[in-house]
Amino acid sequence: MTNIIQPKVSIVIPVYNVERYIDRCIQSVLNQTLQNFEIILVDDGSPDNCPEICDKYANSDSRIKVVHKANAGLGMACNSGIENATGEYIAFLDSDDWIDPEMYLTMCSIADSQNADIVFTGLRRINEKGESYIMSQSNQKKIHQNSSEIQSLALDMIASKPDIKIERRIAMSAKVVLYRTDLIQKYNIRFVSERQFMSEDLIFNLDYLRHSSLAIELPMTFYNYFVNESSLTNNIRKDRFDKYIILREELINRYFPAELLWRERINRFFIGYVRQAIGAIFKSNKLTEFEKYHWVKDICHNPIWKQLRKE
Repeated sequence: MTNIIQPKVSIVIPVYNVERYIDRCIQSVLNQTLQNFEIILVDDGSPDNCPEICDKYANSDSRIKVVHKANAGLGMACNSGIENATGEYIAFLDSDDWIDPEMYLTMCSIADSQNADIVFTGLRRINEKGESYIMSQSNQKKIHQNSSEIQSLALDMIASKPDIKIERRIAMSAKVVLYRTDLIQKYNIRFVSERQFMSEDLIFNLDYLRHSSLAIELPMTFYNYFVNESSLTNNIRKDRFDKYIILREELINRYFPAELLWRERINRFFIGYVRQAIGAIFKSNKLTEFEKYHWVKDICHNPIWKQLRKE
């Protein structure tokens, strides 16, 4: 009887309409210094050649699985990956991004040696010109090992204290994090749909941290987040502000309905997102000046601001 070796880490990669980038993404995993992994490619009903590309990779490497499913969005694709994961740890990777070779060996080694439930690293943003900068990274190794310290970590992920200039100290992205698969399965932790709530990664991380006993931040960055800045100037959604209001209410009701400290951070989170949305409106190439003025005016006159002033 052949002994089946459990993968050290399951890397879940949702795939949708990224045939230009998917090779770079998968190759960055295949080039990891840690080779005991499985890749779970979740074809989310991709309309391009990605389903065929995924199958080709699976046929060439036994460590690669493919899940073909009807399109339901990023969060649901990640959930399909979770349901097929067999690794001791689980990680997530967007299919237009890529990672440095030492990422998973470094994170798994730290998790093993410290018996950590969750390990955070930094996030590097790279545009089409190859220009890059570190969006978030801890300035030193930090170990959070009781409920008070883990709560503080969760707060800093939502937003910084009002008197701190930086918007948040730690990235809310699930893509720069290593999780224990058994903890996810034990507590049935899953992503919400981004079609219902924006920042599905934040909700997932907060749900996970509620059940964590030891969390570690590393002063290292391995994840390369690719941004098509030319498309961002045109990607303006009319419902974005309403989605932020819905997300704010969800965060308050889901976690911290009676705690003013949490509400303070959630309100800063909300204000920061709205500020970004207004900036995107003014940068848009698709809106006239008249449209920009009235769109921002509607945001500023929304009753939510009176509510926030009372709080």
